[in-house]
Amino acid sequence: MRVTDEAGNLIRTGDDGSLPLQAVQKGELEGSLVAGQVLKVSLPMGEIDLRGVKEGGEGEEGEQGVGAVDAARLQYEVRVYGRNKQVAQGYAGRVKVSLRPLSETSGASGAVGTAEEAGGGLELVVEEPPRPAELKVKVVVRGALPAAARVDLESGYGLVKVVDLGGPPVVRNGYGPTGLGRLAGDWSVEVDYSALLVDGIAGDLEMRGDYSEANVSHVGGDLTIRSDYKDIRVADVRGDGIGGDVRASSSYGDLRLAGLRRNVEIEAKFANVDLGFTAPPDHCFRLRSRYGSIADDLSVTEERSAGSCEKLRQGVAGRGQYRVSVETDVWEAPARNR
Repeated sequence: MRVTDEAGNLIRTGDDGSLPLQAVQKGELEGSLVAGQVLKVSLPMGEIDLRGVKEGGEGEEGEQGVGAVDAARLQYEVRVYGRNKQVAQGYAGRVKVSLRPLSETSGASGAVGTAEEAGGGLELVVEEPPRPAELKVKVVVRGALPAAARVDLESGYGLVKVVDLGGPPVVRNGYGPTGLGRLAGDWSVEVDYSALLVDGIAGDLEMRGDYSEANVSHVGGDLTIRSDYKDIRVADVRGDGIGGDVRASSSYGDLRLAGLRRNVEIEAKFANVDLGFTAPPDHCFRLRSRYGSIADDLSVTEERSAGSCEKLRQGVAGRGQYRVSVETDVWEAPARNR
C-alpha cells in the first residue's frame, strides 16, 4: 500500500500501515490528590496509555514518586500522527491538557462528576479543537500517584492501556482495544465493540462487554462476566487461574473458562460452554440444557431427562465443597401476534 501527502510525496508508514508520528506536545501537571481519591482520565476519541503511571513509586522514565505526599505529579505527551507534518504540528499546539478538581469537569460520556459522589479528586482533561479526519491522537501519561489513589478511565473511541496500578478503579472504553495487566485491588471494566485483554488482577474483576471479545487470565479474586455477541476466553496459562468464584452470563457468544477452583454459576443463551478446572474437582455439579446437548469428561455426572426437550447432568466430585451450576438455552419462544 502506498500512502502519500497532499502534494503526492510518499509517506513512510509503520510495518502495520500506521501513519507516522508528526508532532509531540509535552508538559507536566501537578495537583492535590490524597489516598482514596479519584484521578479521572477522559478522552472522547483517541488512545490513552497509562502504563507509565505508578503508585507512590518511580515512573517509567525514573521520575521520583511522591510516596504518601498528597499530590499527583504527571508528565504527558500528546502525540499526533498523520500525513501532513505541518497540519499535525499546528493541531498539536492547540490541544490543551490540564488537571482540574473533579467537580468542575465532565467525562467523555458528558455526565458531570461531583467531588461528593467520588470522594473528591482530580480529572485529567484533554481539550481538542475539531480534529481533521486524517489525524490520529495518542495521549501518553507518566508519573506517580499517592498510594491507594483510584483511577476512573473513560475513552469514547480508541485504545486503552493500563498496567501496574491499584484498584478499585473503573475503565470504560468503546470502539477500541483495551489492555490491562499487573493490577492490584478490584477492577470494573465496561467495553463495547472492543477487544479486551486482561493479564493479572490481584482482586476481583467485574467485566461487561457487548460485541467485545475478551481474553482473561490470572484473576486473584472473583470473576463476574456479562457479555453478548462475542466469545469470552478465560485462560490458565501459569496454572494460577481464577482464585475466587466465577459468575457469567452470555448470549450469542461462547464461554471457554479454564483455571476454575471454586463456585461457578453460568447462564448462557445460544452459546457453547467449556469449563476447565485447575485440580481434581471438589464440586457438586448441576448442568442443565434446553434444546441442546451436554458433554463432559466427568465420570461423576449422570444424565437424565429434565422435562420436555431438556437434559440434566448431576453429580459430585470429591467432597462436593463447591457448586457448579450451568444453564444453557438454545431456543427462543416465537413472538406473539398483537
